Amino acid sequence: LILTACLERLPPESRQRLSMLSVFAGPFTKEAAGTVWDLDNSGAVRQLTQLMEFCFLDWTPSLERFSMHDLLREHLLRQLDPELGRMARARHAKYVLSAVRESHRRFAANQAAFSAVLAGLDPLWPELRAAFAYLNSSADPGPETDRLCSAMASESFLFLEARESADVQLAWANAGLQAAERAGLAEDLHIHLRHVAWLIRFVEPEKARNMLDRALELCRRLRLAPDEGKVVGFLGVVAQIQGRLDDAGRLYEDSLELARRSRDKRAEAIALGRIADVHKARGEYSRGVALLSEAVRLDQETRDERGEAIDLASLTEALRRCADNEKAWACTLRRIEIWRKLKQQGEEWRAVVEALAVGGVLKKDEGLPALRKRAAELVLQDDLGEIAKSHAMAMGLAAYHDGDGTLALALFRKALESAREAGDRRKEGNALGNLGCAYALLGEHKTAVHYHEQAIAIDRELGDLAGEAMGSWDLGETYAQMGEYKKAAELMRVRIAFVRAKNESAANELEALVGAIEAKAAP
Repeated sequence: LILTACLERLPPESRQRLSMLSVFAGPFTKEAAGTVWDLDNSGAVRQLTQLMEFCFLDWTPSLERFSMHDLLREHLLRQLDPELGRMARARHAKYVLSAVRESHRRFAANQAAFSAVLAGLDPLWPELRAAFAYLNSSADPGPETDRLCSAMASESFLFLEARESADVQLAWANAGLQAAERAGLAEDLHIHLRHVAWLIRFVEPEKARNMLDRALELCRRLRLAPDEGKVVGFLGVVAQIQGRLDDAGRLYEDSLELARRSRDKRAEAIALGRIADVHKARGEYSRGVALLSEAVRLDQETRDERGEAIDLASLTEALRRCADNEKAWACTLRRIEIWRKLKQQGEEWRAVVEALAVGGVLKKDEGLPALRKRAAELVLQDDLGEIAKSHAMAMGLAAYHDGDGTLALALFRKALESAREAGDRRKEGNALGNLGCAYALLGEHKTAVHYHEQAIAIDRELGDLAGEAMGSWDLGETYAQMGEYKKAAELMRVRIAFVRAKNESAANELEALVGAIEAKAAP
């Protein structure tokens, strides 16, 4: 009742325009409001200013966006006239589509700016989801809605790959495909067929192959040579997944020819990389190195750093197979440089891990500590996923042995968090024990004791005699560092007893170490 009374203070036209703004999922710009109202900027600003004066809208300078309270938005949505709502949502969808297209244009102009382009889409993402949900619903069926739905799905595909799960990507691609089918949009249809086929290529390769055959037919009928080359390349990928290497090689060669005929050097680099994959699959690594080296050259010529990093990864593998580890080392360092520049931390982490492996073979002692530290820092990021998190313990141990207690501490905490989330008591005990060691390295001995005791308690709970023996030794070392030598010796002898049952010589060596500690306790 209060909201209704407040709204009645507005002139009817302003009340109607305010209700149209309820189609926004979050804060919006004056340009966005103007599009929904079909007003130019000056007209939109006048109307927005009036609505602010009536306290229905807020302005956030840092975001340069207007917003309304969620309760007001929900009330206006419930009261929104159906015809007015359809008009507002259609205009909202057109505005979102134009913004996504602008992001695509920026990315095409500078592929190195992908992370910046993606970050620029952050405020738009809720609007994109809302617009697509409306277009994909049956609320306003018709050719215009289908055209918008098809365009939204195709234009968003690149960004969806970086932001959403495979299930969401597939749902959008299928919706775009169905909309293009209904509206008879042949030039969109081949794109959606390609996108859906790409997403299902591993789980339903034969269905993907059939869809790509249809897309190829459309491209040839419409004389879309560059798109034809992409489809032929995708058919090669499916053939390779199905184990049809000869067919894959032939299709990749065809896609290379189409790329060269279209003078598309980026597509040429992709085709060369795929042909190299076939040679690698046959064990022909030297040929793979030659093809991938040419692909990298084209990537550099076209300033396609993402493509260069992808081809360098494949080249690294081929070089390692050819025992050319020096060149493989240079490739991994260049990949790290690219992914760090593009702010793709997951890819950077993979490159760093491979660099550590190659550097270890070459004994690049001067470069490995810095790489280990960077790998550890990346593992601590929250957006790298479970595979990276699973390396937290190993990275923590590397940091600990490098003498970096602070970094080791952070990594062991991450490992502990991961173990507890998984309900893995053994890994939880290991993480607690390693935390004790890290705190001891930092001189925080009382805290170290606390963690060691927790680790030993878990070892006893699990009946892990080896773990209890090692934990007791670590706890004993901590007490020795605190000057409590008698207590240290008692704990360390737990491990000696365990080892003696298996290896008398090793037990005697440990006994000598404990004897030296006991000597310090003597008056």
